[in-house]
Amino acid sequence: MDRALKQLMMIGLPSSGKTTFLAAFWHMVDQASTGCSLAVDRLEGERKYLNQIRDAWLEYKPVPRNLVDSQKMVAMALKSTANGNKVVLKIPDLSGETYRQQWSKRQVTIGYDDFLKTSQGALLFVGLDVVKAHRIDMLDELSGLVPGAAGSDQTAVPKNWDIEKAPTQVQLIELLQTIATREYIKPGFKLAIVVSAYDLHSSTYPEPRDFVAKELPMLEQFLVSNADQFEVATFGVSAQGGVYASPLLLPEMLKHFRELAEALTNPSGEVQTWIAKSIDPATLEALRNPDNEEHAADLLVNDWNVLLGRKDFYDPSRFAAINLKAETNVLLEDFTEKEVQDSTEVQMLNRKLLEEVFPRNVSTQWQHRKEHKKLVGLPASQRVVVCGKAIKNKHDITEPIQWLMT
Repeated sequence: MDRALKQLMMIGLPSSGKTTFLAAFWHMVDQASTGCSLAVDRLEGERKYLNQIRDAWLEYKPVPRNLVDSQKMVAMALKSTANGNKVVLKIPDLSGETYRQQWSKRQVTIGYDDFLKTSQGALLFVGLDVVKAHRIDMLDELSGLVPGAAGSDQTAVPKNWDIEKAPTQVQLIELLQTIATREYIKPGFKLAIVVSAYDLHSSTYPEPRDFVAKELPMLEQFLVSNADQFEVATFGVSAQGGVYASPLLLPEMLKHFRELAEALTNPSGEVQTWIAKSIDPATLEALRNPDNEEHAADLLVNDWNVLLGRKDFYDPSRFAAINLKAETNVLLEDFTEKEVQDSTEVQMLNRKLLEEVFPRNVSTQWQHRKEHKKLVGLPASQRVVVCGKAIKNKHDITEPIQWLMT
C-alpha cells in the first residue's frame, strides 16, 4: 500500500454495530447504482465474508458477527466518485475482542499497533448496550440492597468484580488513551464517533452528540479535555434500517394452553420428550396444575426462549418423524452450510422448528412483524439513515468516512 495514502480504522467494543455497518457499507460501495459518494478501488482480505454479511443484510437477516478476527484483517481502498481522492479503511477485528482485551488485560497486539502506526483517523462505534455506572445520587437507593448496610435485610454473598462489565464509557476511554499515548500518533487524530441503531435514539436525542453527552458524559469530558489530541465529529447511523422480526416468544403467542401443557407433561414422540426434559422442573410442575395459566405461561416462555438459543435443538434422528415445511427446510439447509451461526440465526431456526412440533400451540406471528414488513418495502439505498452536523446526504453511509478524509 502507498504509505502516503490516508488510512483509517474501524474500532469498537463487541456488539457495537460494526458488522451491520460493514454489511450495508460493502453493499453501497460495491454497487455503482446506489448513489454512494465512495466506491471500492481495491480490496485486501476476505471478500467471501463481506459478501456473506451483505447478503444477510439484503435479506433482512442478522449478520454473522464473529468470522473476522485479527488474522483475517480486511482493508478497503476507497475512491471518491466526485474528485478521485482515495483512502484506505482497515477493519482488523469485527468481533471487538481486540478492543475489549485492551481494557480487561491491558494488552495491545502487535498487529493492532502496526495498524495504528499507519492510520490518521478512526471510526469509533458506540452500540445500544451501554453499561452505565451507578451515580453517587443513587447511593441511598442502593444501600438497601447492599448486605450489611443500614436498612438491609440481605445476607452477604461475596461476588467477584467482572472487569468486562465495567461501564462502557470507561472502556471506550481506555481505547482512546491507547491511541493517545502512542508516541507516533500526532495531535489532531481524527475521530468519527458512530452511534449505531440511531433510529432508536433520534426522538430523544435530535443530535448524535446529545446522546454522547447525556449517556456517556465521562467520554464527552475526556474528548473535550483532549481536544488538541482528537478532532471529533459525531454521527448517528441506522445501518439496519429498522427492526427485524424477533423469534423470541411472548406468553400471548401460546395457544390452546391446556392442550400444550398436557403435551409437555405427558409427551409423545422423541421431539416432545426431548423438549419436555429441557424444561425446568418448576415449570413442569406449574404445567401439571395450570390453574394459574398466566404464571405457567410466563415460566414456559422463559424456559423456551433459553431453549431457542441452543445449537443442539435440531437433530436429524430426533426430527425424523416430523414432516418439516419447505420453508423450514430451506432455513435449515442455509443454517447448516455456514461455518459459524449468529445467535439470532440459531433462535430463528429453532422458533420455526418449535412451530413445527406444536403447530396448534405456537403462533407463527413473530414480534415486530409489522415493522419488519415495512422495512422490506424500502429500497436498499433508502434503508441507511445517517445524521449529524457534518453530513450532506442522509442516505449515504460513507458520510463519516468522507469527513475523515477532509
